[in-house]
Amino acid sequence: MYGFAYFLHIAGLAVWLGSLIGLGMLLQFIAKNQDMDKTNRLANHIVRLVNRLMHPSAFLVLLSGGYMLFELGYGRDHPFWLIFMERFGSIVILLSIILISIQGSKIKKVINGEKLKKEITLSQALSRYNLMVWLSVVLVLIVTLVVSLKIV
Repeated sequence: MYGFAYFLHIAGLAVWLGSLIGLGMLLQFIAKNQDMDKTNRLANHIVRLVNRLMHPSAFLVLLSGGYMLFELGYGRDHPFWLIFMERFGSIVILLSIILISIQGSKIKKVINGEKLKKEITLSQALSRYNLMVWLSVVLVLIVTLVVSLKIV
């Protein structure tokens, strides 16, 4: 069962990280688009895609990682890289899901013309969304680097 959880962990990480990078590149392309109708439709589709693909894959990484850590046992002394992956990696996953979801809901509100506490344009909302995406990419890569090098 551990092997299958490890597969799910790596597969989920690949989908999540690949989606983040693809999304970041797509958002940079959309920011240059001058057609607001197309931008609105694309932004709406992006938020929906993130909710259907990226968040579930990140959650899969969290669940499979939690299962693998449970299998390794909590009472033992673990190396730094494993503790880093457990604690910092979990925080990165949760922050990524929360912050990208918050920015996605703001994009939807801007597109639908709903009132926000602080008025922002769609361009500003997309820029903030893109910032959260690239921040998530950097944080995921940091966790991956530490775990790959098995830093003691």
